[in-house]
Amino acid sequence: MTKQEAAQAYLRRDPVLYANLLEALRRGSAELLEAGEGGVLLYERGCGAYMMSAASPAVAGRLLGMVPADCDLSWAMSWRILSRQRPGGASH
Repeated sequence: MTKQEAAQAYLRRDPVLYANLLEALRRGSAELLEAGEGGVLLYERGCGAYMMSAASPAVAGRLLGMVPADCDLSWAMSWRILSRQRPGGASH
């Protein structure tokens, strides 16, 4: 799977949430820096913004490590609970 295919697969899991990243890729205005099962990092050339989605804090840290230290960073986070445990250990 190519990096582009990996990014599309990850982002299409929730196309509304990731509409801005998907649109940047569709337009060809973003450089795809990293993509995999755990997340996506883009650089939008037009406005100079880095855009990221990460499935875990560990992946977020790794992707943020790829962003230049001198970049102006505006951070927005959205965490979702994909599976929760019921009392007694049963998942729902």
